[in-house]
Amino acid sequence: MAITRRELLKAGTAVVAAAAIPFSLRRSAAAAALDAGDGVQLAWDGVALGALTRAAFAEQVRSGFRVRLGVRRSVPARLVEVRDLGAADGPTECFALRFRTTRRRADLPQGTYVVEHRKLGRFPMFLVPMGLQRSGRYYEAVINRLRA
Repeated sequence: MAITRRELLKAGTAVVAAAAIPFSLRRSAAAAALDAGDGVQLAWDGVALGALTRAAFAEQVRSGFRVRLGVRRSVPARLVEVRDLGAADGPTECFALRFRTTRRRADLPQGTYVVEHRKLGRFPMFLVPMGLQRSGRYYEAVINRLRA
């Protein structure tokens, strides 16, 4: 039985996405799946994750986000860059988001965090530390998924 390249990309994207989100969040996301009429769209805390596209983030460059560290603690962050990583006409949408914390002491380890934004809502995101500069600490999230 031969597997097509598209099937392999779909399966690989699903595995990577599932591995990046802790089990408790995956269970919550699966329970909150919404029927969009033309299929099932994954949602988390009322946010349709498919709506978090490169264009949606590009509109929010220089706006404030909050990275939740728990129920009562969070770190303010600013989206400073949205960078394309893939072909614009390819089957996948691949882009990187670069955030800067507003506090130099906010040293977040690599991991999945709940990120909040006043227009985009609350959603899980895997953040990777990218280093400390005079202006603050930088973190990056890479989004890679099949286009709808």
